[in-house]
Amino acid sequence: MKIAFFGSYNKNYARNLILRESLRQNNIEIIDFYLKSERNIFRKIIELFKIYNNNYDILFITDNFRKFTFYDILLAKFLSIINRKKLVIDKIISLYVSGVIEYKHYKKDSWKSLMIHLIEIFSLKLANLVITDTMSRRKLFIKFFNGNPKKIKRVFLGSYDKIFYPRPKNNNKNKFIITYYGSFAPWMGIENIIKAANYLKDYEDIYFELIGDGPTFNKINKMIMDLKLNNVKLYGRVPFKILPDYINKGNIMLAGHFGQTIKAQITIGNKVFDGLALKMPIIVTNTIAIKELLTDRVNCLISKIDDPISLKEKIVELYENKSLRDKIAINGYKLFKEKCSMQIIGKNFKKYLFSLYEK
Repeated sequence: MKIAFFGSYNKNYARNLILRESLRQNNIEIIDFYLKSERNIFRKIIELFKIYNNNYDILFITDNFRKFTFYDILLAKFLSIINRKKLVIDKIISLYVSGVIEYKHYKKDSWKSLMIHLIEIFSLKLANLVITDTMSRRKLFIKFFNGNPKKIKRVFLGSYDKIFYPRPKNNNKNKFIITYYGSFAPWMGIENIIKAANYLKDYEDIYFELIGDGPTFNKINKMIMDLKLNNVKLYGRVPFKILPDYINKGNIMLAGHFGQTIKAQITIGNKVFDGLALKMPIIVTNTIAIKELLTDRVNCLISKIDDPISLKEKIVELYENKSLRDKIAINGYKLFKEKCSMQIIGKNFKKYLFSLYEK
């Protein structure tokens, strides 16, 4: 089977890297119909004429973090009809939920919000198969956008385990390090990590190392300076290939979404899977989605969401209990190998792809 990645997708986005490699590991051939133009549908058509061929079985679109993906979907649907191919969409975000309901960038009764809502409905209807990352998000697509339950399937985000794998620990004996990586975005709730660090500033050996950047980076940096915290270090963004080495310096990894948002409730972020793949003891939050995969005190420790005091308490518990740290790290890695490795993710995705031709 050949699957064609189609449209103006980000080749280096973690979800795309993981899906491509997971399919390759399961003997699915991948070809690219990459279109540089994102906003201009006419330029897309011109580009498509230069690269298009009919030597594939499935057109695949990643409908993630881009406002103009619908142009790609329309083009792909047209091609799938005239060439009698199947169209598959990976959808792990809703612009309507984020932009209208949650962050209110558009008024709910405005024509823009109506258009976004209709686009999301039609995107789900045009696809022969939709994959998403959690059952919680699947339920949202069914409820808000009349998605067909029979054709929306879950494929976990997973981890790019060619670089995220257990490595020897080289912890500083004089420091107990809590690591976090990810986007500095409002839904991440990084201010709650800083508040927890403030509660723990009297512990002379506990340090926080935060990796990443984004819209709230300057706000977080100012918060650290205002609180005069010497136990927090911001690294900014680091290259993807060496990110595991930075995380591995830690004794604990903060892998949750620590802010209370809809997105946080329905997402199991890449950092969760990366922490499991690295065999790290992880702290997550009590979201709806996290219960699909993890069990408190078995393969993770679960903090209350949007609650820096609860987060502080979980950190202290792991700080004081090495046997619990070791237990959840070992069990977490075992769970990853059983359910979340690229080999397993590719196997599940492949099963859904082949089911399209069994009907």
